[in-house]
Amino acid sequence: MCSAPNNKMLIPLLVVVVWIPPGMSLTDQLRAFGANVTNVLDNMLSPASYNKNIRPNIKGNPVTISVNMYIKSIGAISDNDEEFTMDLYFRQSWLDSRLKFRLHGVEEISMSWLFVDKVWKPDTFFMNGKKSSLHKITSPNKFVRLRKNGYLTLSMRLTVSASCKMHLRKFPLDTQNCSLLIGSFAYASSDIIYKWSADGEPVATEPGMEMAQHSLIATKIQKNFLVKRDTDEYHVIRANFIFQRSIGFFVLQVYVPCALIICCSWVSFWINPDDVPARIQLGVIPVLSITTIGFGNRSALPKVSHATALDWYLILCFAFAFGVILEYAYINFVNKIYTDGRKVYEAGKILVKVVESITKCSHHTPTEREDEVYEIMGKFQESKQTHVHLRLKEEEEDDVVITKDETQLGAVDETETKVNMESKSEKQQPVSLDFIDQEPNDIPKISPTENGNESERIFFSTFKMANSGISISWVEKLRKMTLFQLLRKRLQAPVKFWRSVKILPDESDIIRKIEEKNPKKFPNIDIKSRVIFPACFSMAITLYFISYFYVIADNSVDFNELV
Repeated sequence: MCSAPNNKMLIPLLVVVVWIPPGMSLTDQLRAFGANVTNVLDNMLSPASYNKNIRPNIKGNPVTISVNMYIKSIGAISDNDEEFTMDLYFRQSWLDSRLKFRLHGVEEISMSWLFVDKVWKPDTFFMNGKKSSLHKITSPNKFVRLRKNGYLTLSMRLTVSASCKMHLRKFPLDTQNCSLLIGSFAYASSDIIYKWSADGEPVATEPGMEMAQHSLIATKIQKNFLVKRDTDEYHVIRANFIFQRSIGFFVLQVYVPCALIICCSWVSFWINPDDVPARIQLGVIPVLSITTIGFGNRSALPKVSHATALDWYLILCFAFAFGVILEYAYINFVNKIYTDGRKVYEAGKILVKVVESITKCSHHTPTEREDEVYEIMGKFQESKQTHVHLRLKEEEEDDVVITKDETQLGAVDETETKVNMESKSEKQQPVSLDFIDQEPNDIPKISPTENGNESERIFFSTFKMANSGISISWVEKLRKMTLFQLLRKRLQAPVKFWRSVKILPDESDIIRKIEEKNPKKFPNIDIKSRVIFPACFSMAITLYFISYFYVIADNSVDFNELV
């Protein structure tokens, strides 16, 4: 579809047609008009009246260069090279009073690129440009319009590659701000001033322009500001392009596959723990798959020294996949403890029966029976292939040493047993501190002789004071240490809590497991993991996207300061 002709170009022709004198044809008049324009330009550009190496108004005010651009397309934005490329029409306008002309009926003359080399033009360049080129097919894509008052407009088609500082902490959920700095290469601010054109939009874009991985969401301009190089100051204008990355590629290639792989790893919670190969495969394969997806194709991703949003997502998925392996490792270890405990328990029952049968034999003397018992116990210890080390609570630990001289089989000292039980129950009674409020003379006195550290002696002495009525005289020392003990108690609270957490089964758990009539097919940790793992993963993913979309900000320019 042909575009409408320019009305400004028709004006000279219409004027010429109106002023055709009688007796001359239109062709002759146009030929005469062209010759007249040529003569006017030759007279203006003669070396005697015009020097293209000297700027206009050399002894007066600086030349004002009005700039505007029309962006035709924007190419790829390289994260690795930190640059962006665009194809644009770049226009500059300035006033050169030496090029004023008077031609009847002509307001503006459009000339080809040959005329550009004959007039003065600003040495404009892109300060952050890496590589720029002028299109020359089929001829150099530039032209000049000259108005009769000497106002020139230079237009050219360029392909510009400029540097863009990338902030990739939110990659691929990031928004980048790329700038294009325009200024003079040689003329200081006393010679040239740049400003954005006031006619129309200073920076316009092609309607419907699209990019593969980014979207141009805004274009901002900044008025002229000064940049100092060496000892001179130069006027610079800036155009800011805000690009938002399209995450569709990363959603399909990374986010969704990793999430589905994690969901597949949870199937192992419904597989029998005795099926070791299946559980191991469902634990290892997700780890290897996430490693391949996230860390195997890093060549196309930006190489930065810090972790990006994509890296944190992969680390999160890797942690949950690795957690499935650790969960089964714990189950396997606990099952091994139960298996070894069952063997020891059954072997102990057999040993008890053997010892009882020996002790009931009347034809053996007591010494012979003892020798046989210890011989059997020695063989039993040598024949055991596995040992189960069970950690008991500190208050229930009792080290028992059996010797031949101190043990009498078949006879138990009931008196000693009762004493031990009473002393054990005495330790478990609560401590009364009512004596602290009593007068010093009313406090019973004893000499602390218990074994242990200072705090233990104070504890047991306090217990006996409250229950036995024996008085002591060092209650003041106890009062002074109350604050210290309170602080120590607070500091030891996390340690006591950690000790109270039962990670591995003890003897009571093993016996309860052995005596179960209907044992469960799946351990409790498997049953709880079916809920805990999906819930925690969903919460982590939700917090991840909320943080990167609404909380963590991009390291970009505050465009509210730009005009």
